[in-house]
Amino acid sequence: MNKLLSKSMIVVAMSTAMSGHVLADGLSDLKNALANLKGNSPVTAQITNVFEQTRGEGDEVVVKKGYVQVKASDDVNGLQVFYDAQTLRLMDEESLAKAEDEDAPTPTLMGLNNNLGTMDMRLKFSSANHLEKRISQSTFISEEEIERDGVT
Repeated sequence: MNKLLSKSMIVVAMSTAMSGHVLADGLSDLKNALANLKGNSPVTAQITNVFEQTRGEGDEVVVKKGYVQVKASDDVNGLQVFYDAQTLRLMDEESLAKAEDEDAPTPTLMGLNNNLGTMDMRLKFSSANHLEKRISQSTFISEEEIERDGVT
């Protein structure tokens, strides 16, 4: 069981989930806001994934870059990811190039293989559910009022 939720996770959730009315405490407010965000409406999104990885030092630095756009839909039929014809063509071309030269640039494949896996996509579409589950598995320690831009 988590003993402490990340402060940044709670601050982000609070700032994005609050709908303007305040209840007795922040934890209750957060739970109510998350419950309101768990909609059953179909969602379709265009997702752009840009990836850059740098390894090594000096003359041995290797930079790998990735870029891809996919369309994804989450509805009563489940989560579906759609790849357009150009993306499929680039995937094939880059796979062939990689087979011939291990160091061949493969930006489309890199984009697809980093942060666009099934679990990553699922979290993108159900972040309120995920955060709510993390909160229920955690122990609330305390809450404090902070001032931001002159407002508490």
